Amino acid sequence: MIKIIRQKLKNSLTFLEKIKEFIMCQSTLFLKKEDKEEEIMRDVIWVEPYEDKIKVQALFEAPKELKARICYIDLLKHRIVLEPI
Repeated sequence: MIKIIRQKLKNSLTFLEKIKEFIMCQSTLFLKKEDKEEEIMRDVIWVEPYEDKIKVQALFEAPKELKARICYIDLLKHRIVLEPI
């Protein structure tokens, strides 16, 4: 009986994690380095591009400036990928 309850709870948590992607509007910020994309910030709520930098802000954090430009944005997966300048 306990095994069944644990499995149902695990399935419920997995389901909640999956639908979280569609409920939340924050994005994750990645920096493209060679062939890899390194996660550099979570819960990004604001992005402002400039000619020589990008200003970004995560939820409950102060804005930051990065020497990078936008490579691409995937709105479905909540991903913003930058490349260094």
